[in-house]
Amino acid sequence: MQPISKTPTFLRLLADVEEYLRALGAQSKGAEDQVAEINAIRRVLAMLTKVETGAQLVVAYDKARELMWPGDKIDTARTEGENRAGVWLKQRIELTLDALEIESSPGPTASTSTKRNSQR
Repeated sequence: MQPISKTPTFLRLLADVEEYLRALGAQSKGAEDQVAEINAIRRVLAMLTKVETGAQLVVAYDKARELMWPGDKIDTARTEGENRAGVWLKQRIELTLDALEIESSPGPTASTSTKRNSQR
């Protein structure tokens, strides 16, 4: 079984994050909230590039969630851009986790999203 970092689903996640960064950089013109958003996404992308297994992706997801929202709440002290980046990243990583689980699942099991939702 190949590491998840080599799967098309995971590679698409990385490409999407990189494209999101490029688009933000092109339109930011130094706006404070967009610079903060770009920096937050870069930190998460650095974590994602080190992922090899599903368990590591779950850990990266948890770290990204904590980075964006300590205590899993939108932080009013953070800029709007950081919160917007967090929402996008959280949703994108959740979709990737779900897709990877479906790709590797031999049959019906409790889904990762169900497990994640029960932990919230």
